[in-house]
Amino acid sequence: MKTFSLGEFAAHLLTMEADIRLAEEVAVVRGCKLIQRKAKGMLGHPQPFWPALKPETIAHKARGDTPLLETGELKRSIEITAPVHEGSDIAGYVGSNNVKAVWHELGTSKIPPRPFLSAAAMANGHLIAEMTGKLVYTAMISGGSNFRNVAHLLHILKETGEKIWDEFGPEDEDEGKRK
Repeated sequence: MKTFSLGEFAAHLLTMEADIRLAEEVAVVRGCKLIQRKAKGMLGHPQPFWPALKPETIAHKARGDTPLLETGELKRSIEITAPVHEGSDIAGYVGSNNVKAVWHELGTSKIPPRPFLSAAAMANGHLIAEMTGKLVYTAMISGGSNFRNVAHLLHILKETGEKIWDEFGPEDEDEGKRK
């Protein structure tokens, strides 16, 4: 077991912080990819919360009852931008530069809304939160190349603190106040 100075201990904590930051970036990218995949998968398939296509619309479509899918242009336009560093925050974006995406997502005076981007984000929210938790937890537990040494040092510090308390702490009647 290596002995650490306080400076080395601080450096190891910074290493763990960097590992956690990297885990957050990975979670944002993976989360965006989940949303992108779900949004693309919704196109061309009637969703229970979307208004049905009108029979005349279905009749003139080459592919029949395939809402928001005719040429595949809208599907191909769904892209991600991640990770994006905004100050101390890490963000990711899923969207489309196709103006039709806005028309379909929000609706117009002639087109009812058929949200696919926001619906995909909401459908994957719990998965993204769970995945993020697992990635950050793993980074904290494995914490970089020196985590085992840092964990051992923290254990030694705890034991040392308990021994100092036992030796120099208040008398037994105050024992309950210690925790």
